[in-house]
Amino acid sequence: MPFSTTAKNIMLDALLITQVSAHSGDPGASGLLNEISGGSPAYARQNITHSPAAAANRDSSDVPQFDVNGVTVAYIGYWAGAVFMGSQVLATPEVFAGQGVYDLLDSDLSLT
Repeated sequence: MPFSTTAKNIMLDALLITQVSAHSGDPGASGLLNEISGGSPAYARQNITHSPAAAANRDSSDVPQFDVNGVTVAYIGYWAGAVFMGSQVLATPEVFAGQGVYDLLDSDLSLT
């Protein structure tokens, strides 16, 4: 039996995602692989918030901005404090030839 939408909403609300990371490749099971580094201003993980779950989806409610330098942003990692929760491959990786800012415009969490 599949989970109901109400059950999915409860599960999503229990994920206390507080930060996101940017990666040039698959972050792996630990979330530590291929994380972007360097730049001036320097890359850092960014805080993120999500609205309460509805219809088995949690919408991101802000736009985290990452300082990057000469990299391709291809994955986003999700963190609950220091605990890696998972990642998402970007549909369209963004390539930076030099210093720039990557805006994470939409980072919804969903269960299907």
